[in-house]
Amino acid sequence: MHTDYQYPTKEERRLANLAYPNIEKFGFEDKHEFQLFIEDKKKITEVKRVVDLYHWDMCLLNKLGMLCDSYIFLFTSYQRGITNGFKGKGIINRFFFEYYMEIFYYFFFSTRDIITQILNVYCDFKLTESKVSILKISSKIKNTEFEVIFDKFLIATTDASEFRNNFTHKFPLNHPDYRGTIINDNGMESYGFGAGGATSYDTYMENINFSNKALAEFVDSLRIKFK
Repeated sequence: MHTDYQYPTKEERRLANLAYPNIEKFGFEDKHEFQLFIEDKKKITEVKRVVDLYHWDMCLLNKLGMLCDSYIFLFTSYQRGITNGFKGKGIINRFFFEYYMEIFYYFFFSTRDIITQILNVYCDFKLTESKVSILKISSKIKNTEFEVIFDKFLIATTDASEFRNNFTHKFPLNHPDYRGTIINDNGMESYGFGAGGATSYDTYMENINFSNKALAEFVDSLRIKFK
């Protein structure tokens, strides 16, 4: 099956890039420690802050590139046509769509987590790197100028977070669920047969496009505040 797969063509990449919003790093300055200490007369804590912001920003740039690349592959597979059968190129497209879809959600939330690291440094929340999480940043950011922007993004990506958690920790929603259920009716137990329900590929694609727009707006709004 893998030998039948064709990488996205130049035209397919062009179409995918048209559907993908422009998301760029924040653009924190790259200043050497000597310049910060000697020329800018910065204190030790501020020097570390400036340097850390630049390097976290470069990590963000790297993740954004991986996120865009995974989108190109899943978008192309989706556009080529997905079938639920077991023959033809439709099944190849389905396999790679599901594969790159999971990769996309991984890089999407990895990107989000890097942004939380940047907020931790920028706002001087003083959380150690290993202690930074979406929940801790969410509690720290209350009553700051970033609260509305941050909360809006979290609300917009609620479904995406649920999809990602199901891929990672729970029964995957894109997998037909034929598991039985035990029904308890006033102490009487009965067995229910699974119907094989699954989240459609259209739903995933809609969520991915929506999430991309939410991320682009989130990054752009933060960039304005950072300036």
